[in-house]
Amino acid sequence: MKDFYIHFLKDMFTGLGISESVVYFILGFLSISIVYLLLKPIVRILVLLQWDKFLTFLLSSVFVLALTVSFLILTSESAFGHAAKVILGFCSFGFLLCSVQLFRLLLSTGKSSKQSVTQKV
Repeated sequence: MKDFYIHFLKDMFTGLGISESVVYFILGFLSISIVYLLLKPIVRILVLLQWDKFLTFLLSSVFVLALTVSFLILTSESAFGHAAKVILGFCSFGFLLCSVQLFRLLLSTGKSSKQSVTQKV
């Protein structure tokens, strides 16, 4: 079904005299524009919440995923199995990052409560 839409769009644009490479350029440009417009409010909220570590994790994950997919396409290996392993690695790193942040939050909360108890005495 997916191939049908791709071939339909290619046939439609090539029928208008637009080459296949320009069709893929337009498709890439439109898709990144839509994703940008959808993510912009979410990023603003994350910046206001000062979740800089989470934003750094997301950006680095996207960068590594893009490099991995590009490499897999160039080597023409089975992309799904390798991409699944990369995504599992991202999830594991994200879990580790969240665990460390939670641990630091609990330590800082414990220290601040101890300091307030000693100040009251």
